[in-house]
Amino acid sequence: MHYFRLAALLTGAWLAGSLFHLSSGWLARNTVQNMVWRPRPEVLNLTVNLEPKALGILLRHGAAEAERRLTRYWERTQILLGFALLAVLFFAPGGKRYTLVLCALMLGCVLFLHWFISAEMRLLTPATDFVLDSEESLPRDRLRSLQTGYMIIDWAKISMGAVLAFGLVKRSRRRREPAELG
Repeated sequence: MHYFRLAALLTGAWLAGSLFHLSSGWLARNTVQNMVWRPRPEVLNLTVNLEPKALGILLRHGAAEAERRLTRYWERTQILLGFALLAVLFFAPGGKRYTLVLCALMLGCVLFLHWFISAEMRLLTPATDFVLDSEESLPRDRLRSLQTGYMIIDWAKISMGAVLAFGLVKRSRRRREPAELG
C-alpha cells in the first residue's frame, strides 16, 4: 500500500480546504461591504424601507452567520482529516518521526481553535453582530482579537502542513529515483 501517497493526498486536501476556508471568509466580508456601498438596483427596490446602516448590519449578520457555520463544519472535518493522517503516518513502514510530530502539532492547533477560540467566539457573536462600526463595543474588540489569534494559528498550521507536504513529496521522489536508475 502507498501510505505516503495517501498521506500526501490527505495533507493536500487539508491545506486546500484551509486556504479555501480563509479565502471564503475574506470574500464574504468584502462582498458585504461592496453590496452596502454599491448596491444593485434590485436590492435597492427591495430594501426601500431600510436605512443603509440597517441593511449593512443585516448583510454583515448573514455573512457572519454563514462564516460561523462554515468554520464549525470545517473544524470538524479537519479533526477527522487530522486523525486519519496521523493514523496513516503512524502505520506507514519506514516513516519519519518529524511527519508524525508535524501532523500532531497541526491537529493540536485545530483542537485548540475548535474547543477554545471558536467556542469563545461563538459566545461573543450575539453581542457583536448588530453593533454599528461607529459604536464602541468591548465584546466586538474581544472578538476581533480572537479572530486575529485564530488567523495566526491557522497560518501557522498551514505553514506546518506545507513543510509536511514537502517532506512527503520529497520522500516519495527519493524512493522512486533509485528504482528508475536500475
